[in-house]
Amino acid sequence: MARPLRIEYPGAWYHVMNRGLEKRNIFNTNEHYECFLNLLKDTSRNYNVEIHAFCLMTNHYHLLIRTPSSNLNKAMRQINGIYTQRYNKLISRDGPLFRGRYKAILIEAESYLLQVSRYIHLNPVAANIVKDPKDFAWSSYRYYIGNTPLEWLHTSLLDLFGEPCPKEAYRGFVNAGIDEKLNNFYSNPKPSMILGSSNFSDQKISELNFIYKIEVNADIVRCKHHPTADQIIQCVQNYFNIEKTVIETIYPRKKNIERLITIYLLKVIGNLSLKKIAEIVKSINAVSISSSLYKIKKRIHNDKEMQIHILELSKIIFNLVSRG
Repeated sequence: MARPLRIEYPGAWYHVMNRGLEKRNIFNTNEHYECFLNLLKDTSRNYNVEIHAFCLMTNHYHLLIRTPSSNLNKAMRQINGIYTQRYNKLISRDGPLFRGRYKAILIEAESYLLQVSRYIHLNPVAANIVKDPKDFAWSSYRYYIGNTPLEWLHTSLLDLFGEPCPKEAYRGFVNAGIDEKLNNFYSNPKPSMILGSSNFSDQKISELNFIYKIEVNADIVRCKHHPTADQIIQCVQNYFNIEKTVIETIYPRKKNIERLITIYLLKVIGNLSLKKIAEIVKSINAVSISSSLYKIKKRIHNDKEMQIHILELSKIIFNLVSRG
Protein backbone atom coordinates (compact mmCIF):
# COMPACT_ATOMS: atom_id res chain seq x y z
CA MET A 1 0.00 0.00 0.00
CA ALA A 2 1.25 3.48 -0.87
CA ARG A 3 2.29 5.70 1.98
CA PRO A 4 -0.45 8.34 2.41
CA LEU A 5 0.81 11.67 1.16
CA ARG A 6 0.55 14.99 2.98
CA ILE A 7 0.40 18.58 1.85
CA GLU A 8 1.35 20.79 4.77
CA TYR A 9 1.41 24.59 5.03
CA PRO A 10 0.56 27.14 7.76
CA GLY A 11 -3.17 27.49 8.32
CA ALA A 12 -4.14 24.34 6.41
CA TRP A 13 -7.43 22.58 7.23
CA TYR A 14 -7.76 18.79 7.31
CA HIS A 15 -10.33 16.10 7.83
CA VAL A 16 -8.27 13.48 9.65
CA MET A 17 -9.42 9.91 10.27
CA ASN A 18 -8.06 6.55 11.27
CA ARG A 19 -9.49 3.10 11.90
CA GLY A 20 -8.58 0.20 14.12
CA LEU A 21 -6.46 -2.63 12.76
CA GLU A 22 -8.72 -5.16 11.01
CA LYS A 23 -11.67 -2.89 11.95
CA ARG A 24 -11.21 -3.75 15.64
CA ASN A 25 -12.39 -1.43 18.37
CA ILE A 26 -10.12 1.40 19.43
CA PHE A 27 -12.55 2.55 22.15
CA ASN A 28 -14.14 0.04 24.52
CA THR A 29 -14.90 2.01 27.68
CA ASN A 30 -15.50 5.59 28.74
CA GLU A 31 -11.95 5.64 30.04
CA HIS A 32 -10.66 5.04 26.52
CA TYR A 33 -12.74 7.87 25.04
CA GLU A 34 -11.66 10.25 27.80
CA CYS A 35 -8.03 9.27 27.33
CA PHE A 36 -8.22 10.18 23.65
CA LEU A 37 -9.94 13.50 24.37
CA ASN A 38 -7.24 14.38 26.90
CA LEU A 39 -4.67 13.68 24.22
CA LEU A 40 -6.47 16.04 21.85
CA LYS A 41 -6.41 18.72 24.53
CA ASP A 42 -2.70 18.25 25.28
CA THR A 43 -1.73 18.08 21.62
CA SER A 44 -3.69 21.21 20.75
CA ARG A 45 -1.70 23.11 23.38
CA ASN A 46 1.72 21.55 22.93
CA TYR A 47 1.72 21.49 19.12
CA ASN A 48 -0.35 24.58 18.37
CA VAL A 49 -3.07 22.77 16.44
CA GLU A 50 -6.72 23.72 16.46
CA ILE A 51 -9.36 21.02 16.96
CA HIS A 52 -12.58 22.26 15.35
CA ALA A 53 -14.65 19.06 15.42
CA PHE A 54 -14.32 15.45 16.51
CA CYS A 55 -16.33 12.25 16.52
CA LEU A 56 -15.03 9.13 18.25
CA MET A 57 -16.76 6.02 16.95
CA THR A 58 -16.13 2.55 18.33
CA ASN A 59 -13.55 1.48 15.78
CA HIS A 60 -12.51 4.77 14.16
CA TYR A 61 -12.34 8.53 14.67
CA HIS A 62 -12.85 11.75 12.72
CA LEU A 63 -11.17 15.09 13.40
CA LEU A 64 -11.45 18.53 11.79
CA ILE A 65 -8.08 20.20 12.35
CA ARG A 66 -6.39 23.46 11.43
CA THR A 67 -2.59 23.73 11.66
CA PRO A 68 -1.26 27.29 12.11
CA SER A 69 2.27 25.87 12.42
CA SER A 70 2.21 23.48 9.45
CA ASN A 71 2.85 20.44 11.65
CA LEU A 72 0.04 17.97 11.09
CA ASN A 73 2.37 14.98 10.88
CA LYS A 74 4.05 15.70 14.21
CA ALA A 75 0.75 16.31 15.97
CA MET A 76 -0.90 13.16 14.64
CA ARG A 77 2.17 11.04 15.40
CA GLN A 78 1.81 12.23 18.99
CA ILE A 79 -1.93 11.48 19.14
CA ASN A 80 -1.83 8.04 17.53
CA GLY A 81 1.41 6.93 19.15
CA ILE A 82 0.62 7.97 22.70
CA TYR A 83 -2.96 6.73 22.51
CA THR A 84 -1.76 3.31 21.32
CA GLN A 85 0.63 3.11 24.27
CA ARG A 86 -2.03 4.13 26.80
CA TYR A 87 -4.70 1.90 25.30
CA ASN A 88 -2.37 -1.09 25.32
CA LYS A 89 -1.47 -0.41 28.94
CA LEU A 90 -5.13 -0.11 29.97
CA ILE A 91 -6.07 -3.51 28.54
CA SER A 92 -2.68 -5.24 28.99
CA ARG A 93 -1.99 -5.84 25.32
CA ASP A 94 0.87 -5.20 22.93
CA GLY A 95 1.21 -4.39 19.26
CA PRO A 96 -0.29 -1.91 16.78
CA LEU A 97 -3.75 -0.48 17.36
CA PHE A 98 -4.45 1.33 14.09
CA ARG A 99 -4.51 -0.17 10.60
CA GLY A 100 -1.78 2.20 9.45
CA ARG A 101 -1.03 5.88 9.10
CA TYR A 102 -3.94 8.25 9.49
CA LYS A 103 -5.71 9.61 6.40
CA ALA A 104 -5.79 13.38 6.04
CA ILE A 105 -7.92 15.16 3.45
CA LEU A 106 -6.84 18.74 2.74
CA ILE A 107 -9.90 21.01 2.69
CA GLU A 108 -10.61 24.18 0.73
CA ALA A 109 -11.86 26.16 3.71
CA GLU A 110 -13.99 28.70 1.87
CA SER A 111 -16.13 26.00 0.26
CA TYR A 112 -16.24 22.90 2.41
CA LEU A 113 -15.56 23.50 6.11
CA LEU A 114 -19.18 23.54 7.22
CA GLN A 115 -20.08 20.54 5.09
CA VAL A 116 -17.20 18.48 6.51
CA SER A 117 -18.11 19.41 10.09
CA ARG A 118 -21.69 18.27 9.37
CA TYR A 119 -20.42 15.01 7.88
CA ILE A 120 -18.33 14.38 11.01
CA HIS A 121 -21.16 15.18 13.41
CA LEU A 122 -23.66 13.00 11.51
CA ASN A 123 -21.46 9.89 11.65
CA PRO A 124 -23.34 8.37 14.62
CA VAL A 125 -26.65 8.99 12.84
CA ALA A 126 -25.39 7.38 9.63
CA ALA A 127 -24.27 4.37 11.69
CA ASN A 128 -27.76 4.11 13.28
CA ILE A 129 -26.35 4.61 16.77
CA VAL A 130 -28.55 7.63 17.50
CA LYS A 131 -31.33 9.45 15.66
CA ASP A 132 -30.21 12.90 16.75
CA PRO A 133 -26.46 13.78 16.79
CA LYS A 134 -26.93 15.66 20.09
CA ASP A 135 -27.56 12.31 21.79
CA PHE A 136 -24.11 10.97 20.95
CA ALA A 137 -21.74 11.53 23.87
CA TRP A 138 -18.39 11.39 22.06
CA SER A 139 -18.60 14.07 19.41
CA SER A 140 -18.18 17.84 19.47
CA TYR A 141 -21.72 18.50 18.24
CA ARG A 142 -23.21 19.07 21.66
CA TYR A 143 -20.59 21.74 22.34
CA TYR A 144 -21.60 23.50 19.14
CA ILE A 145 -25.28 23.73 20.01
CA GLY A 146 -25.12 23.68 23.85
CA ASN A 147 -24.17 26.22 26.48
CA THR A 148 -21.28 24.30 28.07
CA PRO A 149 -17.98 25.05 26.29
CA LEU A 150 -15.00 22.74 25.93
CA GLU A 151 -12.02 24.99 26.51
CA TRP A 152 -9.71 23.52 23.89
CA LEU A 153 -12.37 23.00 21.20
CA HIS A 154 -12.67 25.73 18.58
CA THR A 155 -16.26 26.42 17.52
CA SER A 156 -15.55 29.46 15.38
CA LEU A 157 -17.40 27.83 12.47
CA LEU A 158 -20.53 29.12 14.16
CA ASP A 159 -19.43 32.63 13.26
CA LEU A 160 -20.15 31.80 9.63
CA PHE A 161 -23.88 31.81 10.44
CA GLY A 162 -23.86 35.30 11.93
CA GLU A 163 -26.44 36.62 14.34
CA PRO A 164 -28.85 36.34 16.00
CA CYS A 165 -28.82 32.57 16.70
CA PRO A 166 -25.78 30.84 15.17
CA LYS A 167 -26.20 27.70 17.29
CA GLU A 168 -29.78 27.20 16.12
CA ALA A 169 -28.71 27.92 12.55
CA TYR A 170 -26.00 25.28 12.80
CA ARG A 171 -28.46 22.79 14.28
CA GLY A 172 -30.75 23.33 11.29
CA PHE A 173 -27.81 23.02 8.91
CA VAL A 174 -26.78 19.66 10.40
CA ASN A 175 -30.35 18.35 10.52
CA ALA A 176 -30.69 19.09 6.81
CA GLY A 177 -28.34 16.16 6.21
CA ILE A 178 -25.23 15.59 4.12
CA ASP A 179 -25.36 17.14 0.67
CA GLU A 180 -25.12 14.84 -2.33
CA LYS A 181 -21.79 16.15 -3.60
CA LEU A 182 -19.99 15.50 -0.33
CA ASN A 183 -21.72 12.16 0.12
CA ASN A 184 -20.45 11.07 -3.30
CA PHE A 185 -16.94 12.22 -2.36
CA TYR A 186 -16.83 10.11 0.81
CA SER A 187 -18.63 7.16 -0.79
CA ASN A 188 -15.58 6.61 -2.96
CA PRO A 189 -13.55 3.75 -1.37
CA LYS A 190 -10.45 5.84 -2.05
CA PRO A 191 -11.45 9.51 -1.84
CA SER A 192 -9.04 12.12 -3.10
CA MET A 193 -6.57 13.62 -0.64
CA ILE A 194 -7.85 17.10 -1.57
CA LEU A 195 -11.42 18.32 -1.13
CA GLY A 196 -11.75 21.49 -3.12
CA SER A 197 -11.98 23.10 -6.52
CA SER A 198 -9.59 22.36 -9.37
CA ASN A 199 -7.99 25.77 -8.88
CA PHE A 200 -7.39 25.07 -5.18
CA SER A 201 -5.93 21.64 -5.93
CA ASP A 202 -3.71 22.95 -8.72
CA GLN A 203 -2.45 25.83 -6.58
CA LYS A 204 -1.49 23.67 -3.61
CA ILE A 205 0.18 21.07 -5.80
CA SER A 206 2.11 23.74 -7.73
CA GLU A 207 3.74 24.87 -4.47
CA LEU A 208 5.33 21.45 -3.84
CA ASN A 209 8.80 20.37 -4.86
CA PHE A 210 9.09 18.34 -8.06
CA ILE A 211 9.14 14.80 -6.66
CA TYR A 212 6.38 15.42 -4.15
CA LYS A 213 4.27 17.12 -6.82
CA ILE A 214 4.43 14.05 -9.06
CA GLU A 215 3.62 11.73 -6.14
CA VAL A 216 0.67 13.83 -4.99
CA ASN A 217 -0.74 13.95 -8.52
CA ALA A 218 -0.33 10.19 -8.77
CA ASP A 219 -2.10 9.73 -5.45
CA ILE A 220 -5.04 11.81 -6.67
CA VAL A 221 -5.30 9.97 -9.99
CA ARG A 222 -5.22 6.56 -8.28
CA CYS A 223 -8.34 7.54 -6.33
CA LYS A 224 -10.31 7.42 -9.59
CA HIS A 225 -8.20 5.30 -11.92
CA HIS A 226 -5.41 2.79 -11.56
CA PRO A 227 -2.76 2.85 -14.30
CA THR A 228 -1.54 -0.64 -15.15
CA ALA A 229 2.08 -1.62 -15.63
CA ASP A 230 1.38 -2.30 -19.32
CA GLN A 231 -0.09 1.19 -19.79
CA ILE A 232 2.91 2.82 -18.14
CA ILE A 233 5.44 0.80 -20.13
CA GLN A 234 3.61 1.43 -23.40
CA CYS A 235 3.62 5.18 -22.70
CA VAL A 236 7.37 5.08 -22.04
CA GLN A 237 7.98 3.11 -25.24
CA ASN A 238 5.94 5.54 -27.34
CA TYR A 239 7.48 8.60 -25.69
CA PHE A 240 11.09 7.50 -26.25
CA ASN A 241 10.30 5.50 -29.41
CA ILE A 242 12.03 2.40 -28.04
CA GLU A 243 11.40 -1.33 -27.83
CA LYS A 244 10.57 -2.97 -24.50
CA THR A 245 13.95 -4.72 -24.55
CA VAL A 246 15.59 -1.34 -23.83
CA ILE A 247 13.66 -1.09 -20.57
CA GLU A 248 14.64 -4.65 -19.69
CA THR A 249 18.35 -4.11 -20.40
CA ILE A 250 20.74 -3.62 -17.48
CA TYR A 251 24.04 -4.05 -19.34
CA PRO A 252 25.80 -2.60 -21.16
CA ARG A 253 23.58 0.51 -20.78
CA LYS A 254 24.27 1.27 -17.13
CA LYS A 255 22.96 4.81 -17.59
CA ASN A 256 19.78 3.74 -19.36
CA ILE A 257 17.53 6.75 -18.58
CA GLU A 258 14.50 5.06 -20.14
CA ARG A 259 14.85 2.13 -17.77
CA LEU A 260 15.37 4.35 -14.71
CA ILE A 261 12.33 6.48 -15.51
CA THR A 262 10.21 3.35 -16.05
CA ILE A 263 11.19 2.00 -12.64
CA TYR A 264 10.29 5.32 -11.04
CA LEU A 265 6.90 5.54 -12.79
CA LEU A 266 5.99 1.93 -12.03
CA LYS A 267 6.54 2.63 -8.35
CA VAL A 268 5.12 6.15 -8.00
CA ILE A 269 2.24 6.04 -10.48
CA GLY A 270 1.64 2.29 -10.73
CA ASN A 271 2.07 1.73 -6.99
CA LEU A 272 3.68 -1.64 -7.68
CA SER A 273 5.72 -3.61 -5.20
CA LEU A 274 9.49 -3.73 -5.59
CA LYS A 275 9.26 -7.45 -6.32
CA LYS A 276 6.75 -6.90 -9.11
CA ILE A 277 8.84 -4.11 -10.65
CA ALA A 278 11.89 -6.38 -10.58
CA GLU A 279 9.94 -9.02 -12.52
CA ILE A 280 8.77 -6.51 -15.13
CA VAL A 281 12.12 -4.84 -15.86
CA LYS A 282 14.07 -8.09 -15.59
CA SER A 283 16.09 -6.99 -12.57
CA ILE A 284 18.04 -9.22 -10.23
CA ASN A 285 15.78 -8.73 -7.21
CA ALA A 286 13.69 -6.24 -5.23
CA VAL A 287 16.74 -4.97 -3.34
CA SER A 288 18.34 -3.77 -6.58
CA ILE A 289 15.10 -1.96 -7.48
CA SER A 290 15.07 -0.26 -4.08
CA SER A 291 18.65 0.88 -4.67
CA SER A 292 17.73 2.15 -8.13
CA LEU A 293 14.79 4.15 -6.80
CA TYR A 294 17.02 5.81 -4.23
CA LYS A 295 19.51 6.82 -6.92
CA ILE A 296 16.75 8.00 -9.25
CA LYS A 297 15.14 10.30 -6.67
CA LYS A 298 18.55 11.71 -5.78
CA ARG A 299 19.33 12.32 -9.44
CA ILE A 300 15.96 13.93 -10.26
CA HIS A 301 16.66 16.95 -8.05
CA ASN A 302 19.59 18.06 -10.25
CA ASP A 303 18.69 16.58 -13.64
CA LYS A 304 16.37 18.99 -15.47
CA GLU A 305 16.15 16.69 -18.49
CA MET A 306 14.90 13.82 -16.35
CA GLN A 307 12.41 16.14 -14.63
CA ILE A 308 10.96 17.15 -18.00
CA HIS A 309 10.68 13.53 -19.16
CA ILE A 310 8.94 12.44 -15.95
CA LEU A 311 6.59 15.42 -15.93
CA GLU A 312 5.56 14.91 -19.57
CA LEU A 313 5.19 11.15 -19.18
CA SER A 314 3.13 11.61 -16.02
CA LYS A 315 0.72 13.89 -17.90
CA ILE A 316 0.46 11.37 -20.75
CA ILE A 317 -0.29 8.51 -18.34
CA PHE A 318 -2.79 10.56 -16.30
CA ASN A 319 -4.62 11.64 -19.46
CA LEU A 320 -4.66 8.07 -20.75
CA VAL A 321 -6.23 6.55 -17.64
CA SER A 322 -8.61 9.50 -17.21
CA ARG A 323 -10.05 8.80 -20.66
CA GLY A 324 -10.67 5.25 -19.49
